[in-house]
Amino acid sequence: MCLFADQVVQMVIMSGTATVLQQFVSGLKNRNEDTRAKSAKDLQHYVTTELREVNKVNMDVIETRM
Repeated sequence: MCLFADQVVQMVIMSGTATVLQQFVSGLKNRNEDTRAKSAKDLQHYVTTELREVNKVNMDVIETRM
């Protein structure tokens, strides 16, 4: 795979991750206490299972976009 295609793949992955994180943020801002608690628990699970595979460089890019 060429460098450009690899960059496109990384951007798609990061974009998907950012979208998922935005959904968690939305749930955490919800007025309903049960919804906030579920979002917090789901976010913790997501971070410990999915994001541990994302390298530091990708995390830095994601954080700067939020």
